[in-house]
Amino acid sequence: MKQFLLFLLFVSLSSGLVSFAILQEEPLCEKPDEWPRFPGEADSVYRFLGAHIKYPYDDKMNGRQGLVKVQFVVETSGKLTNLELLKDKKTFGSTEMEQEALRVIGLMPNWIPGTKDGEKVRVQTHLPIKFALRSAKSKKRRNR
Repeated sequence: MKQFLLFLLFVSLSSGLVSFAILQEEPLCEKPDEWPRFPGEADSVYRFLGAHIKYPYDDKMNGRQGLVKVQFVVETSGKLTNLELLKDKKTFGSTEMEQEALRVIGLMPNWIPGTKDGEKVRVQTHLPIKFALRSAKSKKRRNR
């Protein structure tokens, strides 16, 4: 029976009954005329982050802070794809902070895509996310 199914598959493929579509991504635009942006006002992305980030419990209890950069592609549809962490000399933070940053970027609504010569283009960009705890002094000032 297996030989018969393999023979049918071979015959189907060789006779052209089965066709495969090869999808090719558009290239990334490195110098768009307009960079992609989060929808809304200039500070909307920071309000979104503030509303959705959950400070990792262990980091909060141990007073740890961090800076995590997430790189992603804004597609012509505005959808965010290819999320990955950027690590350099300026970034630091726990694995939990990195996971939380990726989670929250994944929750974002579609962005307004970048453009080049009036056409929507795919653009790779990044977003730094700072995990910072308020000091005891700033807490006292807020409670006054």
